[in-house]
Amino acid sequence: GDGLEDIREERGEGRERREAVERLRRAEEETRKLRDEVMRGEEERLRLGRLVEELDAGKERADRLADDVGRLEKEAEGREREAREKVEDAKRQAEAIREKARAKVQQLKRAFEDAARRSAADRARCDRAVKSARESVDIVRGQRTEIKRLKEEREGEERRR
Repeated sequence: GDGLEDIREERGEGRERREAVERLRRAEEETRKLRDEVMRGEEERLRLGRLVEELDAGKERADRLADDVGRLEKEAEGREREAREKVEDAKRQAEAIREKARAKVQQLKRAFEDAARRSAADRARCDRAVKSARESVDIVRGQRTEIKRLKEEREGEERRR
């Protein structure tokens, strides 16, 4: 019976060894998973650190921008005040120019009326000159027509001969 018992013991040891190997394989797999988890955690920690740095830089930029906005608002108020003063000056100048323009228009109106009275006689002379010119054009047209008729008449006579 010793041989059978030895075989059973060897089988038991073989099973125990296989189970131990399997437990070791599972432990190594679990260790690998835990190592991967630790690496992911470390990557996440680094990523969060970078995000915190970016947030700090963003806060500094926001603070600078807020300062710039305040400064720009003050500058804008000053420019707005200057612009209002310039507009008021321009309105005053425009009113003065309007007054000068009204006076000039009255002066020109009087001069135009005087010129219109003086030019009535000139207009009558021009009308007579235009009438005379039209009459001259009519006379020249008549003469051209007569010349053309005479030429045709002469050419007709020459053809008959």
